[in-house]
Amino acid sequence: MILTFEFGANQIDFKVEKGYRIKDVLQILNDDTPLKSDLENLHYIMSKRRNQKINVLYTFEQAKLYNGDTLVIG
Repeated sequence: MILTFEFGANQIDFKVEKGYRIKDVLQILNDDTPLKSDLENLHYIMSKRRNQKINVLYTFEQAKLYNGDTLVIG
């Protein structure tokens, strides 16, 4: 599935598998695109569709995130 990650004024679309842990994907994104976020202290991201905080230790499936969702980091 493809999700949009927002960090500051930037957005990136990224293909993920439902079974991946959110924090692991954020680390990959941070390695390739500086998120300007302290991932060690990041415990939640925000789902725009659900208007709800999501624990980054969940998988995308556990968090009930779907193709096209937008996630706000920080």
